[in-house]
Amino acid sequence: MNGPEQAHADLLARLEPDHRVRRGDRPLHGCAFLLLVVPAALVAGLLLGLVLADLAGAALRRAAFAEEGVPVRATVLETTATRLKVVFTTADGATVTTWAEGEYRPHPEHAVPLVHLAGVPAVARAADHAPRPGWPLPAACCVLASAALFSLHHRLGFRAGWFVRRLRVHVRGPAERPRPVVPLLVTAAVLAALAAVPAVLVPAADRTAVISGQGYTALAAVPPLLLCAVAALVRAALRYAEDRPLTRLPRPFRPLPRGTARTALALSAAAALTALALYGSPAPVSRPVPGTVEVVGVVAGDGRPRLELRYEADGIVHHRSVEVGRGAGEGLLEDGTVAIVWDADDPGRVRLR
Repeated sequence: MNGPEQAHADLLARLEPDHRVRRGDRPLHGCAFLLLVVPAALVAGLLLGLVLADLAGAALRRAAFAEEGVPVRATVLETTATRLKVVFTTADGATVTTWAEGEYRPHPEHAVPLVHLAGVPAVARAADHAPRPGWPLPAACCVLASAALFSLHHRLGFRAGWFVRRLRVHVRGPAERPRPVVPLLVTAAVLAALAAVPAVLVPAADRTAVISGQGYTALAAVPPLLLCAVAALVRAALRYAEDRPLTRLPRPFRPLPRGTARTALALSAAAALTALALYGSPAPVSRPVPGTVEVVGVVAGDGRPRLELRYEADGIVHHRSVEVGRGAGEGLLEDGTVAIVWDADDPGRVRLR
């Protein structure tokens, strides 16, 4: 086999400071792998799993309402920012009180056109409700795309680790006693099989039953299991690269410039803070109506607490939250009430007085 080309030598010189390449170095120990890599994969996978379950539930409900929705006229009893507590009578004369998806739009008779599932009337949404795609989907796509990019082109990514290990084998020769990779491959296969169970059963089950029983939440387990399987495969691949004989030199690649990860993280944090600031901006109150309302709780927000309020306006009970300054939430909670104003045209728009 010919010696490494100049491109291999140049790339190895760039990657050596970030990888274990000295003879006395040891790869990540099994216990350290279990304590560091696996928990990180579980946490990241759980976040992605929650996004997947939410998207799956929204897709199932959207399809079910489009195909099986029964229109009805309901009366609004209570509201939140995204849901309505309504009461209506079905075609067979049953009276149903439930929480429905949708935003409150003021009506003189507190009426709202509703669509409910024929088999489960308690699952309902406002007829004009069109769920907007939120931030979880684009955020998850950005995370996955960034992970793929960094694994292929970052100095500490999988591709760089494979390159350094294979060239080390070329220089020093393979290990006398190669470490086994089969247990890691079996572990990855078992984890992938477990992840396939909810991925297969949820789409195959009765859609109405899945929606009413929130069976789609089982999909939250799929990404953590898959990420742990990927971690086991990566560990097996790197172990193979470090111990097995070399038959062909790995192809050189162009690593990302230094500081790329820090820059990407800073830009992501700035984008997240901007999105939170825009999302959390209060709706304007054009025709203010003063009142004193009940404080039912304090929720820790993004650096500032939010008061959970309960008040009645125009015969409807509204549940809303408003942002307050640091240290003020607990005091207002002890007082039990707070002075606010809401919009005469839309009592759901509220701010502190």
